[in-house]
Amino acid sequence: MRSRPACWGGAYQSKDDIFRNLRRFPLDKKTLEKQVIPGLLNRGWLIPHKKGNCLSLNAHHKNEIIGFVKKYYP
Repeated sequence: MRSRPACWGGAYQSKDDIFRNLRRFPLDKKTLEKQVIPGLLNRGWLIPHKKGNCLSLNAHHKNEIIGFVKKYYP
């Protein structure tokens, strides 16, 4: 089964799938795990599942996330 680039709400992806989808950005896995993902969790944009091994996008912040992506990654 192919992983989707973005999963909202109840549909979640493992961290490894997220890292694989973010390969095109110039951040290494360690930076993502130590800085980016905790920052997005603190903002409430990501929801942890399965004791933090899987993540999903928070549908309540959909407009903020889409605006952020359009602004910084056209």
